[in-house]
Amino acid sequence: MILLLTKEAVALTPDWGSIVIPILLSGVLSFIAAFVLNQRELKKIKLQHQQQVDAMRKEKQEQLQLEIDKMQADAFCLLFEPLKYVSKNPDNPFAIFVVQKNNRDKSTFLHRTKGKDFLLALNTFLYSKNGELFLPRQLRNDLYHLRGLVHGMLDKTGKQDIIELINPDTVNSVNSLISGEENIHKQLRCLMGTEDRKPVARKL
Repeated sequence: MILLLTKEAVALTPDWGSIVIPILLSGVLSFIAAFVLNQRELKKIKLQHQQQVDAMRKEKQEQLQLEIDKMQADAFCLLFEPLKYVSKNPDNPFAIFVVQKNNRDKSTFLHRTKGKDFLLALNTFLYSKNGELFLPRQLRNDLYHLRGLVHGMLDKTGKQDIIELINPDTVNSVNSLISGEENIHKQLRCLMGTEDRKPVARKL
């Protein structure tokens, strides 16, 4: 009787392995699925965040570049004030240089008063207006070179208003800077997009 009851009890005892294992397996699978989904969501969030950061950085860079371009364009426009003196054109009332022909010879002269006005305008542009910061190296060097030439001629001569350029090297430098292949005006037109050909570097 006891043996019979024991057999019946064993028969009625549930198979815990068949119950627990599926539950555990289901729980493990659910955890793995949740973990994978969570990782995907994290990656998605990170990607969206990085895209937002990149977009903000790009927008700031574009805004900064626009501001720099505007400042550079303003500097180029301000440069026209001193450059109005950089000429040998007899029709230009501001021209600091004048060329006179004597038979087959040519003589180049500097107007002292206009030369001083040119130096004042150029120094104002370079220092007070911070225009120097936005000039390419060649154009900046050419302006400093011309300023040095004019300043030197004003210092070495007397008080006469018309100064003849006697030194051939000085005459050649002036001609190159004002009317040469890569003159100062042409460089500025190239920078402002009104001249097709880009200036070529020239040694001073």
